[in-house]
Amino acid sequence: MNSVKWCLVVVLSLLFAAPCGAGERVNRSAEDGAKSPRVVMIEQYALSVSMADYGESSGNPVVLLAAAQIMKDAGLGAEADRDAARILESAMRRAGTNLKLRSLITAEMRRQGMRGNVQGPAKNVNRLEPSGAAEHDVRFMAGERAAVYVKSRGGRFKVSVYDENGGLVADRDGVDRECMVQWTPDWDGLFTIKVANREQGAELAYLMLTN
Repeated sequence: MNSVKWCLVVVLSLLFAAPCGAGERVNRSAEDGAKSPRVVMIEQYALSVSMADYGESSGNPVVLLAAAQIMKDAGLGAEADRDAARILESAMRRAGTNLKLRSLITAEMRRQGMRGNVQGPAKNVNRLEPSGAAEHDVRFMAGERAAVYVKSRGGRFKVSVYDENGGLVADRDGVDRECMVQWTPDWDGLFTIKVANREQGAELAYLMLTN
């Protein structure tokens, strides 16, 4: 075989050979799927948590009132409703002698007490040992935006999402005690959500929401 034919064989073999280390295709679409109502609910809840944190740190009862309204209207069920009620109580304490604001908070308390709970996304409340981790298997549909929200009760953590083939779909550190991960599956499949405690000397309690 002359040198020209040999070079041609080498080039063709490189073109058609599988990439080194290539495995199964990761179940994550390059395109963003449409947001389902449940994804919107999770985003609203995440916004309300951030607002509540700001309201508490700044001592602003108006922000706390707005946060409680958004959290309740997200429709995540009894646990979120109890959180919203606690936020309203804090808003009332911080309202002091402002009668107009206290009246608005009282009206919101009555409104929330009259509404029924709406069954929403899956919720998991867990506790991790120092440097521990937990895995949650959740099935998501193709073409529909998948969302995972994790909120810690103090402490650093990391959220990783894997498809059924072990491919890494997303990997993100919790910032300011919370983390939101979104992606769009290419096909219907089971995903493993891993939450890891980054604290070596303390337990980690966290809430996880998925659509």
